[in-house]
Amino acid sequence: MKTPLLLDVFQRASLQALNATLVSAHDLQLDGLPGREFTASTPDGQQIAARLLVAPGRVYSLAGTYPQGQTPEPVQRFLGSFARTADSGPGVGGSGPASETPPSTPPRARAPGSTEVPGGTADPSGDGRTR
Repeated sequence: MKTPLLLDVFQRASLQALNATLVSAHDLQLDGLPGREFTASTPDGQQIAARLLVAPGRVYSLAGTYPQGQTPEPVQRFLGSFARTADSGPGVGGSGPASETPPSTPPRARAPGSTEVPGGTADPSGDGRTR
C-alpha cells in the first residue's frame, strides 16, 4: 500500500474510533519518515492533536487530547518527542527526550501516565490476562 493511502486509512480509522471530525491536516517528514499531523474535534468539545509516521513494517501514532483551543505545550512536547534509535529500530516517544544511548532491549513508546501493555494475545474475556 502506498504511503499517502496508508496515512489516509489510519487517519480515517483514528477519527472514526474517536467519533471525531477533522479540523486540519498536513503531511510531514520527520527523521526520514513520511507522516501526517492532524487536528480533530469531538462532539463533547475535546480537541485531538495526532501525528502518524510510517516506517518499513510499522506505523507510529502519537496523540493527545485537550479542551478546545490552542494545543497545550505538554501535548506539543509529547508529539515532538518521537525519535528513532541509532540502529533505525523502534521509535521512542514520551514526555521527555529519548536516551542518547540505546538500551539493549528496545523501549516501548507510551504516553505519560499510560500503562505498558504486555506482549501476547489478550484474553477476549476481558479479565486482562495474556496468553
